[in-house]
Amino acid sequence: KKLPMEHPAKRRPTAPLRLFGCGCTVLGQLGTTSATPETLFKPVPVDWKSRCSAPTLATTWGSSFVFDTAEDADTDQGFCCLASFGFAAQPEADLPDRLRHIAWQNDAAAIVPAARPRCVLQGNAVVLATESPVQHLAATTSALLVATENKLLEMRVPPEKKASRPHKADDFDVKLILELHERPRVQQLVCGATHSLLLLQDGTVHSWGQGGHGQLGHGDVSSQVAPRAIESLLGIRISNLACGAWHSLVLSEDGVVYSFGWNKHGQLGRATTAEECQAHEDRDFVVGSAVPGAVALSADDPPVTSITCGSAHSCALTASNSLFSWGWGQYGQTGLGDVAARRRPALVPLPLHLRLYHVACSYDSWHTLLLVCSAEDG
Repeated sequence: KKLPMEHPAKRRPTAPLRLFGCGCTVLGQLGTTSATPETLFKPVPVDWKSRCSAPTLATTWGSSFVFDTAEDADTDQGFCCLASFGFAAQPEADLPDRLRHIAWQNDAAAIVPAARPRCVLQGNAVVLATESPVQHLAATTSALLVATENKLLEMRVPPEKKASRPHKADDFDVKLILELHERPRVQQLVCGATHSLLLLQDGTVHSWGQGGHGQLGHGDVSSQVAPRAIESLLGIRISNLACGAWHSLVLSEDGVVYSFGWNKHGQLGRATTAEECQAHEDRDFVVGSAVPGAVALSADDPPVTSITCGSAHSCALTASNSLFSWGWGQYGQTGLGDVAARRRPALVPLPLHLRLYHVACSYDSWHTLLLVCSAEDG
């Protein structure tokens, strides 16, 4: 079953786009000035406006980025950085003119240039050369994941070499995680702080990494060293994945959100039973649910078209151009006007004349970005 409406971000905007943000601002990640408060509790305009052909956003710890895609004979397929704010902000000249993939590990960027699709770079140093073009790139706090047409690789820097930056190829231990020769191709690869999710083109979801908060979705809190299919999602075609630090969201093709993992701040957006809330080694952490469960947005339940996760909050954009958020709100990152944690999805108040094109946050971010334009113009 296909979505009844197209995600706004899939349509090319015809009007100038504006950037809005909420949450923590202390590192300038929302393009703010010294007069700006340290937290913004509702989405407010960021000092940036531009025309983009196919815009997208990205966040990492203390930083925000705006990208635009391009596909023509002169530039090769890829995207370019239009603007950056905050701790890891880099002038556009510091990045290749066109990128195919970019991922952040703490404050270091790993890049696949459009001109060198078989190379992963940190700074100007090649850290991995692959036999076929890199198709997906993602990172946990300690591992860099690289998917090609037929392999899924994991790269880790041993503790004794972590101090050196940028890393070189021989600094990494490279491990083959999965052979993809006889499997459907990778559709999406995402990471949380210590776990990873993999979506194959047949709609199946695989997870691995640390599972102590139930974030792998296998019904227990054990860890997995290799990708394992999430059995409770078999039979449900999944179209999109998102990872918080220790929780996970998946989106089905018919617009239903499923959540699992840590739920201390309500980031799962649903009730968890006493049986599901298993104690963790650290008593400050609990497992909300180790089994995926559906998230109800509202009585009308509009189909969801995209999902994203912050460190401990979650967002969902619907086909009716509504934005819902829930979970940890200490820095205003939910955009709901206060610091309260929300244990159920709540509608983010936005001016009616704005059309949402993209929403972004990341497992290490305490802020949320929104790309919008006027509904009359877009």
